[in-house]
Formats: sequence, structure tokens, C-alpha cells
Amino acid sequence: MGRKFLIFGFLFVLLILIVVSEKNVNSKNSLEKINDCLKLDETSKANCIYRETDLLEDSSTCYEFPKVSYKIYSGYVYSGQPDFRLVYLPDICFEKLAIKNNDYNLCKNIHETSIQQNCLLRFLRCEEVNNDHKDECFASLGALNQNLNECDEIIDQSTRDSCYFGVSTGSGSIDGCTMISDENETRKDFCYYILGGKFQNKSVCDNIINPKTRNECSNSIHSQI
Repeated sequence: MGRKFLIFGFLFVLLILIVVSEKNVNSKNSLEKINDCLKLDETSKANCIYRETDLLEDSSTCYEFPKVSYKIYSGYVYSGQPDFRLVYLPDICFEKLAIKNNDYNLCKNIHETSIQQNCLLRFLRCEEVNNDHKDECFASLGALNQNLNECDEIIDQSTRDSCYFGVSTGSGSIDGCTMISDENETRKDFCYYILGGKFQNKSVCDNIINPKTRNECSNSIHSQI
């Protein structure tokens, strides 16, 4: 029994060493290919780096990436000339591996603010994104979770009202219609209109402020529930 246990233990350790060794080889190969990419012209370089980073699986490789920036195509300027911007090579690695491994913590290793924020936004880490993206993040989170409390965190009134509207009509929560600001009367009325029809309930239509919309809602009800 003791001998079998020792053999099993030896095989287990050997397996771990093989996996680690294979990872190290893959990591070394990836770094060599990335370094080869950097020797190419700007367009070919960007395509090569994009292709090779797509193949990566181990995020530890990102820490060993060359600490250099390179140009990537970002569209055309008004003159019709192609526009390029500089990106930090390790940032691309961390962003791709964060998404591939579903690990938002890797976003925090990204140096460039815009790329880091987009990475955190993708994971809906709303408390960690900067103020420019918080409203967008909480709106997406509210829609995903169908949760009005997420909408409450939104600063911009119009965006907040849109969030209430989306969650209410999606989840069937009449409370969300009530939370839409009175200044946004059209959206508030439409929220009640949709739910009145959804539940076939005239009492929901009665909350509509605009008389014409209220009558249309009531008339669309075939039976009182």
C-alpha cells in the first residue's frame, strides 16, 4: 500500500513538472514569435502581434513581454490619411488574457487608461471604472441583472431614466416606471403603456399623464385582469 502511494505521488509530481515545463516552452516560443513580429514593418507588425497574442493562454507570459510601444491602425483622419496610435505591448497581452481567462484582475496590470477602463467595463466592474464610464457601466449592469438598484447609481438623469425604462419593460416591474423622472413624461407614459398592454391591465394605463396615450392604452386592453 505504502509503495503504491509513493509511486502515485511520484507520477503526480512528474505530471506537474511536465505541465510546467510545457508552459515554459510555450511561453518562450510565444516571446520569440513576438520579438520576431517587432522586426516587421508597422502594418505587418500589428497584425503579427494581434495573431500571436490571440494564441496565448498563460497570463504570466505578459509580464515577460518586451516593454515597448508600437503603432496600430485606428481609422482615418479628415484628410483621408490612415491614422495610427501607439499602444504599450504588454497592455494588449493583459487585455486579451483577461478576456480569454475571464479574469478582471488582469485588467489592473494595463498601463494605458483607456484600454484599462474598457477592460474593466467589459467585466462591469463599475466601482473600479472612472467617472466617465460609471453611468454606462451601471446601465449595462442594471440591464444584465434586471435590477433597478443598479440604475439608482447612475448620475445622468436621462441615462438613469433609460435604465429604469429598460429594466421595467424587461422585467415587468411597474415600480421602475414610477421612478422615471416627471421631466421625462413621454418615456414614463410609454413605460406604463407597454406594461398596461403586457399585463392587459387598465389600472396601469391610468398612470399615463398624456390623455391621448392613456386612452390608446386603455382601448388596447381586451380584458381586465
